[in-house]
Amino acid sequence: MRLGGRLAGTALAALWAVGCSSSNGAPGPAGTGGQGGAGGSAGAFGGGLAGGGSPAGTGGTTNGAPPANGGSSATGNLPGSAGTGGRAAGAGGSGPAPGGNTGGSSGTSTGGAPGSVCAGAALTTCAGTMMGAWCVDTFFAGNPAPPSFTGVWSDGPTDVWAVAADNGGAALHWDGCAWTQSPLPSAAGLEDVWGASSTDVWAVGFAGTALHWDGSAWSAAATGTTSPLGAVSGTSGSDVWAVGVGVSLHWDGTGWSIVPGFPASTMFDRFDGDVWAVAPNDVWAALGLPDGLAHFDGTSWTTTATPFPGFGFFGIWTDGTTGWAVGEGQQILQLGGGTWTQVQPPSGSAQGSLNVMSAGGDVWIAGQAVVEGQGGGAFQPAPDVPPGVYQGLWLTSSQIWIAGSSNDLGNVVLHRAR
Repeated sequence: MRLGGRLAGTALAALWAVGCSSSNGAPGPAGTGGQGGAGGSAGAFGGGLAGGGSPAGTGGTTNGAPPANGGSSATGNLPGSAGTGGRAAGAGGSGPAPGGNTGGSSGTSTGGAPGSVCAGAALTTCAGTMMGAWCVDTFFAGNPAPPSFTGVWSDGPTDVWAVAADNGGAALHWDGCAWTQSPLPSAAGLEDVWGASSTDVWAVGFAGTALHWDGSAWSAAATGTTSPLGAVSGTSGSDVWAVGVGVSLHWDGTGWSIVPGFPASTMFDRFDGDVWAVAPNDVWAALGLPDGLAHFDGTSWTTTATPFPGFGFFGIWTDGTTGWAVGEGQQILQLGGGTWTQVQPPSGSAQGSLNVMSAGGDVWIAGQAVVEGQGGGAFQPAPDVPPGVYQGLWLTSSQIWIAGSSNDLGNVVLHRAR
């Protein structure tokens, strides 16, 4: 069951300040700066993007002292402070320049300094509802057939992408203050997202879809396949991998090419596995159902048998030395010394664990439960996570991001500080 909640985007405002001059005498002191304009109303998800800011605040109006020669009062204005959340660039206009009997020239009005409503607080900013340590954002309220979150990637507290499959798909961006739904070049069910930087992000999905974000807009790239793509990972902007149903693709910085030999899925027409790239000659894939892992050594793919045939693996992560693979029945494998070892056997045929990632010795697993293992200790359920199924998972040095479907709240993205 998928329900939904509505999340409003945050609007922006900017402030301008103007300076002017007088004649017949030295100018008086600068006037008081104006106040920033209020933010505009926000658009709702499923019905538009975040609204723009309201008109800028006015400049100051305090008059300067009368000139010594009996001329008219000189006026001048200091730059106005930025409106709440304002992002207008440039300094405010300067006041009149000193002069003998003639006032200085008018200052320019190029806007106040950038607003800072979320500056310095993006690590803990929550646009949704706090549940314990977690911020829970809900999406697609009132949509009877909403997309479903499948992947999340973060370059830091002010740059996060969440993508969704089904019903046309979706790509949403968090800038540290608010979520914004980004237009896509076409309806595309997106299964995963990964980026080399904030201006070099890839999302892959149905029918061989690969979309690229250049910092301004999403565009489609030719892949040479119509097979469903289910996972994407890379090491740089010129070393990116995408895998899907019986196909693996490599991006070299200029184009996608098919790399032959990737093991074919024999059960579904939708790839439910994962890929993680460590280096151009060290790429691991979880093959989903029915079972197995695969490794690319720079030349070819080889399959690695797993201890319980018939129990699939859906998530994988490695740094080249250690690694983790998770899957059906909440089974867990750990990589060490070049060998995968069973840490936790499957406890049944339920979907179980869908994704895994580690950072700084802290291992997180997401799926039908969200669990954490610290410093090699036993895995424990993460408190305060709403019950549901979570496929998207990403760790940074400072935050944890999880995307999926809550049993009670519908489509959600969760984050908290580490």
